[in-house]
Amino acid sequence: MNQISSDLVSISIIIPAYNVQNFIGEAIQSLISQSFQSWELLVCDDASTDNTLKVIKSFDDPRIKVFENKINQGPGRTRDLLIQQASGQWVAVLDSDDVYEPTRLEVFYEVAQKYPNAIIFDEIMECHDTERGLIPWRTVRDPSLLMGKTDFSDDLGRE
Repeated sequence: MNQISSDLVSISIIIPAYNVQNFIGEAIQSLISQSFQSWELLVCDDASTDNTLKVIKSFDDPRIKVFENKINQGPGRTRDLLIQQASGQWVAVLDSDDVYEPTRLEVFYEVAQKYPNAIIFDEIMECHDTERGLIPWRTVRDPSLLMGKTDFSDDLGRE
């Protein structure tokens, strides 16, 4: 396991959460299970009307910091509020209904050390829950299209 000094947080992960009681636990567990452990999680319940906050608070890990919006602010404003509270060298976003691969933060940190002044993003994968069951993960865009590029206008367009 890749561990940095316990008093230094390398990556702050932010999660705005609204009515995601069925997904937020898996998102948080995907962080706890990372091979890279020098992170903090800042998660904000955005005035959910379900048990999202209860699920978030069920995790007993000192790296998890829980915030609550008394009035729904929406994901953008909530992300901004969480970024202001972050203490890590880097900030990563995790949507409340998504999960990280077990080595994602380790790979992210290695790339960040190599390119300290860069904005880093990675491939996008998606899956969908349907009435007939889960449609498995699939790559949305081939990550090799993005490697080493500084002008993405031709490849990415405006999505």
